Amino acid sequence: MRYYFVNKYFYPDLSATSQKLTELTDDLELKEMHVVTNRYLYRAEGKLDKVEEHNGVIIHRIPSLRSADNLLSKVLSALTFYISLLVFLVVNLRKGDVLIAKTDPPMLSLILLPVMKIKSIRMVNWLQDIFPEIAMRLDYPFLKGFFAKALISLRNYSLNHADRNVVVSEDMRKYLVESGVKPEKISVVHNWCSDAIKKIGRKNKAFNFPEHKKIIMYAGNMGRAHEFYEFGKLICEVSRQDEFCVVFIGGGVGFSYLKKMTNEKALKNIIFTDYVDGSQLNELLNAADIHLISMRKGFQDCLMPSKLYCILNVRKPIMFIGDVSSSLANLIAQYDLGLAIAEVDRETIIDKLRITAEKTQTDDLTSLFNMKKSVDMWQDILEDTAR
Repeated sequence: MRYYFVNKYFYPDLSATSQKLTELTDDLELKEMHVVTNRYLYRAEGKLDKVEEHNGVIIHRIPSLRSADNLLSKVLSALTFYISLLVFLVVNLRKGDVLIAKTDPPMLSLILLPVMKIKSIRMVNWLQDIFPEIAMRLDYPFLKGFFAKALISLRNYSLNHADRNVVVSEDMRKYLVESGVKPEKISVVHNWCSDAIKKIGRKNKAFNFPEHKKIIMYAGNMGRAHEFYEFGKLICEVSRQDEFCVVFIGGGVGFSYLKKMTNEKALKNIIFTDYVDGSQLNELLNAADIHLISMRKGFQDCLMPSKLYCILNVRKPIMFIGDVSSSLANLIAQYDLGLAIAEVDRETIIDKLRITAEKTQTDDLTSLFNMKKSVDMWQDILEDTAR
């Protein structure tokens, strides 16, 4: 039995979806695994080899256009990836193979449905986010009216004809069921953080953050579904005092927006840095006194910030800016992990940061959310699908 995973990025890329797929394939106990991906890294130059092996997984890198931070480039990159992917799978898949498709690029469940039928393969969709709803809520101009409704119907049709659909939150499962996807076709498997990420106490040697200030950290991609405008209000207030320093690590449209604002307004106590190597991630996350997570209101049933699980591992307080009725906000309240707020009130945000910084995670949530538990669930799903 052969298992083919599809995602636009994979090892050695450091983006979140790439790391999750790499960690999963490293730990699964399956006879023959392949990953079909593109030849570029998310945030680095150069081209990777067409074929490579990593920890027993055969990597096939297919041609596509590189994606940049604009809509036209993303669309062309996705289209060329779709075409190359379809050709590769039609040529290489055999009857009975299991195909596991992530959601980068979007709508893979629909794009790959004809391949599933023609080649008589098993299909599992791993939904890190739900498209086209995310794009619709971001007001993409071509996703409105009849076309948007038709796309949702086709997406649901493809999910209902798959063997299994795996989502990463209960909010996402509920939404898909309400949208028309059969509940028996859906499994919830939470994302995870590597066991190498753990609480070690605050260390700062590798990053030189101010030692006399409390570090507020946002680590990861900051896209259009994040509340970076609210972060803008937060950094303006932090700039006016010397108690806190905000550190942004990563990239994305929100990262660029905040960096430009910081430069134009000459804001103080704000640091920007690029993604770090995986070997530095544990020390980086432990250097924070508060971790920021954000999600725009109305997106809680379409995605789940994967950075949550690494923050839980290092047991640091969380300030969440987003929908206070979401499952993420409820988790923070249930276990007293920090503070969830709908928006930044400039008059009270500094006091709220002080309150959040004093929070201590007393419950060890790694028993609820851990890599072994999620990998074991994936092992069962894939073995069951292959039968």
